[in-house]
Amino acid sequence: MKLYLKLLRNHQALLSSVNKDWAASSAFKLMCTPRKLKFKTREKAFYAEAQRFETPSGVGTIPCYEVGNPTGPLVLLVHGWESNAGSMAGIGNVLGEMGYRVVSFDLPAHGNQQNKRT
Repeated sequence: MKLYLKLLRNHQALLSSVNKDWAASSAFKLMCTPRKLKFKTREKAFYAEAQRFETPSGVGTIPCYEVGNPTGPLVLLVHGWESNAGSMAGIGNVLGEMGYRVVSFDLPAHGNQQNKRT
């Protein structure tokens, strides 16, 4: 990883010496492109069990997932960078069993969301 970071820094320094706007654009694109990681077993189970629905957004549709009591108090779970809605299954399932309506979603370029950049 250290070699990768050194190469990335050198690449950005070279781009910056040629054209600062180009370097900034390149860095921005890189930082908005999360890796698509393989789903863990518990995440796959969450996707198989949760009620899926979609909601429109300015970047296409966002896949959403619901567990628990549909009429219970709403809890919205938001995953972290390079993660997915299934990563919140542990807490989501417990809250669902407690009677809450739990909704989580895949942010742009994460999980089952189709965009390449967030």
